[in-house]
Amino acid sequence: MEYFDESDEADWLIIPQFDIYDLCEKISGSTDNFDETTRTKADEIMTAVDDMVIYSYGGSYYTGFTEGRNGLSIFFPDGDRIYEGNCHWAYLWWYNSIDTVDEFGEGFEYGCLKWCQDNQDPETNQVGNWFEMLDAWYDTSNEADGGLNGYQC
Repeated sequence: MEYFDESDEADWLIIPQFDIYDLCEKISGSTDNFDETTRTKADEIMTAVDDMVIYSYGGSYYTGFTEGRNGLSIFFPDGDRIYEGNCHWAYLWWYNSIDTVDEFGEGFEYGCLKWCQDNQDPETNQVGNWFEMLDAWYDTSNEADGGLNGYQC
């Protein structure tokens, strides 16, 4: 279950968020694609999400939404996919730990996201959190200026 309009390319480019419970449920039930250990971990995550979510409401817009289970999402871009000459990660400049206004100028008033800053250390050039892992995977330029999103990992 995705929290964006799949038919709207602009929406998919900007907001690639997937429901954690739904994702793990699909992994848990996929005996052809995942081993038993991975499926067990998915079951454990589903239990943890079910315990954590007190209440959630998706209305009729989100087909398959289960109140009390769905509603917690994970940000996961289609980083290798090319749109108009750029990989998907290039369009997600706002998902960043740095001040994007300082990096890109007016019109880029996002960035400085706290969850992208946790456990990061740009000086070590090693992955320390989810954001840095995505940047290492998808910003293949890894140039001194930070490449696609201005962040050097």
